[in-house]
This record gives sequence, structure tokens and C-alpha cells, in this order.
Amino acid sequence: MTKIEQLVAAVKLAHPERTDDEIIADLLERGLIHRGYVIDESMELHSNVGKPQPAALVKKWVVLKDGKPEFRADTEQEAIEYRDRWMRNDEAEEGGEG
Repeated sequence: MTKIEQLVAAVKLAHPERTDDEIIADLLERGLIHRGYVIDESMELHSNVGKPQPAALVKKWVVLKDGKPEFRADTEQEAIEYRDRWMRNDEAEEGGEG
């Protein structure tokens, strides 16, 4: 889980009636999470179902946009390349609209 996913889960415990999207929108509005692209680390459990080795925790790099996961990578470099590519695309689209 990324830090934002952990924060949303904590808020959800106190307010189970709220959706994840409502919580993220509120956190964005309050400035508690960054608007735009962010890279965060996530520890994820890789299953061992059907395999002789035990399950393992694996570090992933997650690209989030406006608090929502968009892409999970095995390396930080992959995440950086993804983020940079999509930031350039978004800037080009915004430049074309003006």
C-alpha cells in the first residue's frame, strides 16, 4: 500500500460510509495530498499459490495522479519514465487547448 492508500484506509475506518473517491477529493481539497503525478513506494505481497517457495513482500514503485494509483513498476526508474512521459503528454494537451 502507498502512503495515500494507507491514509484513505484510515479515514475509511472512521467514516465507512464515505467512498474512496470522496475521501481522496477531500484530501486533495485540503492540500493533504499532492495534485498531479507523484511516485511512492509500496510493499506488496506476492502470492505463493501453486509455487513451492513462500509468499514474499516485494517493493513496488507506484505512480499516482491526483492521489489515485495509475501505474506500478518494479523499479524506480520505470516509474520515473512513466511519470515523465505522462507529465509531458498532459502539458502538451494543456498547451494545445490554450
